[in-house]
Amino acid sequence: MASSAASFRGRTSGSGRMSGRSSTITRRSSDVSMARSPETRASGRRALALTLALWACDSETLVFEASDGLHRRPDGRFELGFAPQSPTTGLEIPQLDGSVTTGDLTRLTDAGYCQPGLVVGITCAPNGRTVVPLATISAQTRDCFGHEVVVSTTSDERGRFTLRGLSPGPVTLEVRSGSFVGRYRVTVPPDGQVTLDDQNGKLCLAPDATRLAVITGQFDRIEDVLARLGFEHESACGHAVYDRPARRLLTDLPTLALTDVLFVNCGTHLNLRADNVEHRQMLENLRAFVRGGGSLYVSDLAAGLLNVLYPAFVTFDGTSFPSADAPVSTCCACGDCPPECIERPRPISGVCAGTSDQSVACTAPNPSFIGRGRVGAVEAVIHDAQLRAHVGSASVLIRYNLAGWVGITDTSDGVEVLVSGAPGSSQVNRPLVVRFAPEGSQGGRVVYTTFHNHDQPDLTIDPLMEAIVLRL
Repeated sequence: MASSAASFRGRTSGSGRMSGRSSTITRRSSDVSMARSPETRASGRRALALTLALWACDSETLVFEASDGLHRRPDGRFELGFAPQSPTTGLEIPQLDGSVTTGDLTRLTDAGYCQPGLVVGITCAPNGRTVVPLATISAQTRDCFGHEVVVSTTSDERGRFTLRGLSPGPVTLEVRSGSFVGRYRVTVPPDGQVTLDDQNGKLCLAPDATRLAVITGQFDRIEDVLARLGFEHESACGHAVYDRPARRLLTDLPTLALTDVLFVNCGTHLNLRADNVEHRQMLENLRAFVRGGGSLYVSDLAAGLLNVLYPAFVTFDGTSFPSADAPVSTCCACGDCPPECIERPRPISGVCAGTSDQSVACTAPNPSFIGRGRVGAVEAVIHDAQLRAHVGSASVLIRYNLAGWVGITDTSDGVEVLVSGAPGSSQVNRPLVVRFAPEGSQGGRVVYTTFHNHDQPDLTIDPLMEAIVLRL
């Protein structure tokens, strides 16, 4: 038999054992049988023929090639024919011994064949309780030929997964959902299984691998959703009484660039409609942030931010307030305000703790964006598969507890509608949650939701909000 740099296992029928040259590339299996050849049956002699079929361990492709005296059959088998000149009652077939040439990552059995292992488990959020459906699980390993490969799979609707084809030894697993990632080191036994579940520890996203920043607001608290999932995050106050921390963050591109996902709550006091140096810098920095791969979450009244940033993608059902030509206080458009815009410190309460030295003018009604939405509940349809899997339903009841929420009347091509109003609802077929990539596949994603986690009666809203976060 020609040297094939291959190592394989075999099964024989009749009296005999396998032997042969040492080889290095592992095969999945081989089938070997002993039988009388047609020629010996006709002559009455008791000669035997060896039939052999070898297959690649990672495919259904035949890998054995015929050599002298080996005949291929139409069914993919090979026949070694020979006819001894004297009666033969037994046959000795040399044993094939395997050897490892690619290091400890590729292990062979004593018989000389590849033994990849697998990992089964459950994917979860950092809190260890919330399962993450449709997450991607991957690992870099070696195949039976010693080649470096990446194997991957996707968790099901209950977060369960099976990752196969792992070379025995230490392996680093990676789980990913949107911008969030987690890594876990395991040791895979030869032809064995590692289980990551409630008893042995699930495969969870890391609490701090993704850098999160929240601009706080008056009517939404996405930070509560992040905390419930177990994600660490930084906060910058965007309250009407004191929004200077948020302004400083958005005017400081090097600091903003350290963030992977930026959340802007409904009811922030930021207004980027006014044309001044500071606002132009904020807009430029936010576009650079998304262009560089950062993702942006915006809810409800903060739609005015997207209306200025990316007006071509979503048409909002809202209007500027006061009118677009209303004067804007210069004190309400400053990060490092001049002395005349600074008042004596005074206590503040609500979403931001501490004291405020912000100008009185900056706490007055500032040009903003207001919608036309009415108070009430809206039956909604969930279109996105990951959101449906996380919620466990294709529909959800959304409560809008305050009037003036900002709806959506139209979207451009390339905008994904994740949730929309159900037939018969007041928002029939209107988008309620959308996602788009304004800078293309190389940039980050933008998610806008017309509602938020404030005062919701339907218990499915919490998992829906969690799923929206995990889609960023």
